[in-house]
This record gives sequence, structure tokens and C-alpha cells, in this order.
Amino acid sequence: MIKDKIENIDADLKTFFTMSNVYDMAIEILLMDVVQSKVICELGAGSCNWSGIVSKNLDEQNTKFHLVENFLESEKYADIGYPTTIDDLVKCSQNFKMNATLYTNDIADMPDISEPIDVFRIDCDCGDDYESFADWMLRNGSEKMIVFVDDIRLNIRPDRMWMMDELVRQGKMEFLWGGYEEAAWCRPGVVDKRKVVEIIKETYPYYYSFVNYASHCIFDSNKSYFVTRPKWTIDEPKL
Repeated sequence: MIKDKIENIDADLKTFFTMSNVYDMAIEILLMDVVQSKVICELGAGSCNWSGIVSKNLDEQNTKFHLVENFLESEKYADIGYPTTIDDLVKCSQNFKMNATLYTNDIADMPDISEPIDVFRIDCDCGDDYESFADWMLRNGSEKMIVFVDDIRLNIRPDRMWMMDELVRQGKMEFLWGGYEEAAWCRPGVVDKRKVVEIIKETYPYYYSFVNYASHCIFDSNKSYFVTRPKWTIDEPKL
């Protein structure tokens, strides 16, 4: 199942550029399939290509998207096709057959969304008021909410990790998955991790031979999570 998704996503990435990698995207789409996500909100939509590729590869083909982009850093990425105006954003979204509502708000000014969100993807500046941003997500998220966070490396955007870790400490979210460049959190008990890991084990050629299902003491609570690492990252030549 996931082998086919990796091949399809890889082909899409050659047509629709995004800074995500195929291996993380395949796991994200698998998780969305497992919980049957139907409403997705991308915060920092950029070229809309992440959401567009997701829309093409989900099992559920009636998914609705809410895409948020305020263009504050768009000039930095204009040379690789990122939109700089709302008209550009509309054109980008039209590259895909997806049901999308577009927003140009700053995160701090986002209104409540008219329907519960199953998936948030954070690829934006979270602002200075992390507590208000987190409260907005929790208020607008469905009972089966998953939050994907891009740029998880500590030398890129540690603030996003700290915000999510605080929600874990409060018992409002749990750490679900750690990938190569992205990670996921979910409402407690939403995802059957053993089921997901069994599916991932089918992809041995793509991922390093261990896929962990481990229990560790996180914030004084015994929680389970899993990690994946693309096999090519192990085979990289050492400097």
C-alpha cells in the first residue's frame, strides 16, 4: 500500500515542487488515511503543492482544504514559484482538483473555521502568542485531530516543537510520530500506532530496517510513539 504511495508522491514532487520529502509525506498521508481525515488546514500554504499532492494521494477523495498564506516571506521564495499575491495563490490552488478555501490572515487574526479540522499542518511563523495559537487549533480541531509540524530540526524552528511539547505536558496532545524533517502529534488515543507500524513494515526497501514502537517516560506519563527514517539517510557518506 505505502510502496505505491511513495512512487506516486515521488512522481508528483517532480512536477509540483515542495520542500517536503517523499518519505515523510508518505507517512503523513498514511496517517490521514488511517484516521479517515476529511478536513485539512495548512498553515503556511506557500505554493499549495503540499496540500495538492496530499489531495491526489489520499484514499478519501472528497477532502476539504483550508489554505492559509499571508505572503510575509513569499518574496524569499518567489524564484521557485511561491505566490506573492492572492491571485497567485488562487492560480496555484487551481493546479489541483481540490475543494479549497483560501485565507490571507496572519495566524493571530485567523477566525474560527466553520467545520472541525481533522489535520493541521504547521509550516509558518507561529507568532509570539503560542498559547493563543494553540488554543485556536484545539478549539477548531476535531476529536480525531492530528497536527503535522514541518522543519522539526532544532536548528530550524524549535519554537514549533516547544509549543507542541507544552500541549503534551498539559495532557491535551500526545506525540505520535517523528520523521526525517516532519513530526506529528494527535489528541490522546486517536491513532492505533501498532496498526500504522505494521503497514510501514511493508516498506522495508524505503525505510531503515528499524521502525520503532517504543514506550518512554514523557512528561511523567508513559506514552507510545513511533519513528521512521529513510534508508538513504543511513547510507549518506560521512564527511
